[in-house]
Amino acid sequence: MAGWFQLCERLSTYVTLPDVPSVLPSVHEPSRVGDSAKRLLRNRKFFGFVGQDVAARASSSVANVCVAWLVFTSTHSAIDVGIVAIAESIATLAASLPAGTLVDRFSRRALLFISHTIQGLTFALLVVLLTLQGFHLNLLIAFVLAWSATAELYRSTSLSVLPELVDASDLVNANGIDRASTSIAAALSSAGAGGLIVLLGVSFGFVYSAAAYAFAAFLVAILVRPRPHRGTEPDSETRTGLRGMAHDMRVGFRWLLGEKGLWELSLSATAFNFLFGATWAFLVVYVGSVVKGGAVVFGGILAAYAVGDVIGSLLVGTTRALSFAGKVWVILYGGVSGVLLLALGLFPTPIVAITSGLLMGVAVGFSANVWLSSVQNIAPAGMRGRYFAIDGVLSFVAGPPAIAVGALLAEGVGVAAAFEIAGITMLIFALVFGLMKSLWTLDGRSRDAGSAERLCN
Repeated sequence: MAGWFQLCERLSTYVTLPDVPSVLPSVHEPSRVGDSAKRLLRNRKFFGFVGQDVAARASSSVANVCVAWLVFTSTHSAIDVGIVAIAESIATLAASLPAGTLVDRFSRRALLFISHTIQGLTFALLVVLLTLQGFHLNLLIAFVLAWSATAELYRSTSLSVLPELVDASDLVNANGIDRASTSIAAALSSAGAGGLIVLLGVSFGFVYSAAAYAFAAFLVAILVRPRPHRGTEPDSETRTGLRGMAHDMRVGFRWLLGEKGLWELSLSATAFNFLFGATWAFLVVYVGSVVKGGAVVFGGILAAYAVGDVIGSLLVGTTRALSFAGKVWVILYGGVSGVLLLALGLFPTPIVAITSGLLMGVAVGFSANVWLSSVQNIAPAGMRGRYFAIDGVLSFVAGPPAIAVGALLAEGVGVAAAFEIAGITMLIFALVFGLMKSLWTLDGRSRDAGSAERLCN
């Protein structure tokens, strides 16, 4: 591993992209979008970060399609497909909290590189074993467990490291560009995965994933060089071992509980995400049985959502939304999304469905960028990994539990009614969380920027 890093250090001398200029706007001043975008595109560390993130998202999107296809075509069992999906969720949940402590203890650049390398080797080995031994469900589940656990380490690391690569005044635009790029990559890769399977076979999809992860690791090694962060202090309690990691997590939970606005935002996200999971997972059923549309309508809704997500992510940098992060979050992610879910249930037509998909994407993309930038600004550098780990555990609620509740609702009252119930419930939650003063007044800018503006006023 050390030899590989040394080789990449030499290769990096041939990369001619210039670094960001040394004189940048103060974090106290809003950064003009055009100037900010130019700085970001000249920043080779950010260029490398987005490149590796796009490669990783493309790889995982193709791999997800290929895994589901391989299991179903080999076993012809929906139960086996469900078992693999459950294994993936369990591995992600189990890895969340340990991953957060690792992210705050060790070099984030090294963790990015290691996670890409492990995932690439996982799929390379899977291809070899499929070629030599054929399909074995237990073996595939073991690979999915390793892949999903490592992917969770990557998630917490990538969300934590971006503020160490760009200037604080460019952070919102950096998140917007990265989210838009990865959303496009995911959409194109998921669509292209079917073509790969038809033309070249499912094994080639895994070869593609292995190669994409290897390319992501290469970009990390030669371009992604974050500023050092002050991580967990190595005292007698936290130096090593499981007890030390448990201590770190307790410290992380205490810190989050002390940040009342951020804690309430995290709780509201759990509630909103649950309602999204209980409905959006059954979108194909909604289109087929309620809208009476076909694959074109279903694809149109997903495409409209993806376009809206890109637009919403990029729009944040043109506004002062971070100053009103709590209000933006409750109104857009809770209120607007609730109205749109209700509209899908009440007016099940192709035009309403596609339009709602577009508007939903804008609302989700905008509010997600506000949430992420706010957390990166508020959480100390050495605490971000643990925050995103806790967020990962809370997000599990929007997975299997939400889908199970959604299935019961769809079976009991119908899919359209399930969307209506979810929309009304989300509006009620938005009202409840909007009454929480700490969340409603949450300022998502860095503490220095917020304090400076209050002094000026």
